[in-house]
Amino acid sequence: MKQPYLKTKSQFKSFPVLRSQRGFTLIELIVVILIIGLLLTMASMSVTTSTDKSLESEAKRFASLMKLASDESIMNSQLVRTQINKQQYQFSFGFAGEIESEDKIFRPREISDNIHIDVILEDEEIDFERLEEGEFANIYVLPSGEMTPFTVTFYQDNGAAYQITGDFNSNIEFVGQVESPDS
Repeated sequence: MKQPYLKTKSQFKSFPVLRSQRGFTLIELIVVILIIGLLLTMASMSVTTSTDKSLESEAKRFASLMKLASDESIMNSQLVRTQINKQQYQFSFGFAGEIESEDKIFRPREISDNIHIDVILEDEEIDFERLEEGEFANIYVLPSGEMTPFTVTFYQDNGAAYQITGDFNSNIEFVGQVESPDS
């Protein structure tokens, strides 16, 4: 009877054992870091751009409304008062001072939480912290076309700021981007 053929350890041929990979190569790590960096850059650019655009559009809206209110005052021979505080701005017409809440153009406008406002009237900065609840800084436009000289700056914490100015003769100008009052 034949004995079954048994191999001993020494009879096995030694083949190189393929080791499973441990970790990543340097090139793989660099590619992953590069991709993450590009994604973060694009994300931060899109966030910054959209917040800057909302700030700029709010400042341009205010400038346009001020020009329109000045024209309305002269054409209708009535006093226009622009009331501003740190949460909103609104327009009132006539000596009774009725707020135009029904008017789609001159309705009260809320200022977004991420937008701050700085107001200077007749070379005097308005401290909104000292104003009582419901109190406003007022810009008056007379039927003769004269106006309270003002500088209004809309700004954000990221340093972006846009400024609007108006002089005694109702010349209202959107100055554009300026240095933030906080810096």
